[in-house]
Amino acid sequence: MTKGTIVCLTNYSVAGRIIDIQPDGLVIQDDLDRQYFCLESELTPITESERMRLYDRSRH
Repeated sequence: MTKGTIVCLTNYSVAGRIIDIQPDGLVIQDDLDRQYFCLESELTPITESERMRLYDRSRH
């Protein structure tokens, strides 16, 4: 995965873009500017429309 890839954090309703790649994991940032540090194995690449569905669902 590369910077800018849209991903979903497996087992959570969190989606965002990869903003940093570190030796021991990746940093993703969601639409509310919250950042999460995770392992690549915890992430699933998704499309922009899937990301929007997750974001809309989390607001209700």
